[in-house]
Amino acid sequence: ATEQPARVCSEAVTDSDMVSPQPLEVRERLVDLPQQVSLRKTASCTAIYALVLLVTGMMLHPTLKLFYSAGHQNGQAKNTLSVVDAAVSAATLLIFRGLRQRLWRSTAETIAWRVVTRSFAPAVGVFGAICLATLANYESLWTFLMLAPLEFVFVMLLSCLWQKTKPNVGQLTASFLVLSGSALLTSSKLWKQANNAAHAPADGWVVAVVAAVAFRLDQALTTIFIRDACVELRGHGLEDILDISLCKMFWVFILCMPYALATEGFTGWSIIFRARGVALTYLLLSAAITCIFQLANVGLNSHLRSVPSVIVMQMQPLMQISAALLLSGSSLHSKLQLKWDDSWLGVSGSSLLLGGGLCCVVSSLLGARRAHA
Repeated sequence: ATEQPARVCSEAVTDSDMVSPQPLEVRERLVDLPQQVSLRKTASCTAIYALVLLVTGMMLHPTLKLFYSAGHQNGQAKNTLSVVDAAVSAATLLIFRGLRQRLWRSTAETIAWRVVTRSFAPAVGVFGAICLATLANYESLWTFLMLAPLEFVFVMLLSCLWQKTKPNVGQLTASFLVLSGSALLTSSKLWKQANNAAHAPADGWVVAVVAAVAFRLDQALTTIFIRDACVELRGHGLEDILDISLCKMFWVFILCMPYALATEGFTGWSIIFRARGVALTYLLLSAAITCIFQLANVGLNSHLRSVPSVIVMQMQPLMQISAALLLSGSSLHSKLQLKWDDSWLGVSGSSLLLGGGLCCVVSSLLGARRAHA
């Protein structure tokens, strides 16, 4: 009788020894596991946003050109089409938001007023791009192309001066490669447009240069504004990519409506409402592409800082080359006007873009690992 408790106690001690604390290395791995999952999830979302942004960006302008060419007067409704695209995008995002709120219950019933007001500045940038692109292309396409690399330069300067960011060595290397590649590709385009350089702009070279520079600066400011909005709203727990995109497109619609009426009157609306068949298909397709593009743009800027984000946007020629090779010989290849520059300038520029993109990816991954460490 006296030996039984001792044996039970001994067995209890043995059982407790079987569940002894795990080694320190194993416990550290278990602690790091949620961080690794979060890092992989963030990287996956960023890659998806980047891919969608590049694909839709490649398709948008050819689709608009197809709509303009589908009717002999469709080119007179460019600004009105911008109104339609913005309205359809905002309505689609609003419907999707309602469905998400009903099905998953993870969405607030109303959009916070802070999100509405903070989305105004990016919308002004989009509206400014619509106005300035039309003016700059009208004045001189050659000048517009020549000053294309300025957008990247403006983003780098504004990121350092406005957002107080300090790029690391990897980002500086990637920026140099991308800027060099963009300059070579621009030089190739200018070489092909050499005949247009001899034609003086309609309102003089000063207006043409100012319009082109203003457009590039506006594009850079839009990138900065979107990133700032995402960061500020994240601090208030309001960083919802869908809500920011919805409000941004709503403001674009409000700003573009009077501009379209002032420049095209009701003629543009009559052209839109008369669209049938192929023209209507291209019209709806342009609205769908615009919606997805703007949503992906906000998503990418919410995950990346301004300089890496604009580096991703500079990968557009590489996406066009991939699509041209993939769709070679198909009707879609000709409709999307897919082509790539096989001159030594084009090949060199594309190679530098690829190197800069890879360098940016490696630098971003290493920076994310250090941030989660």
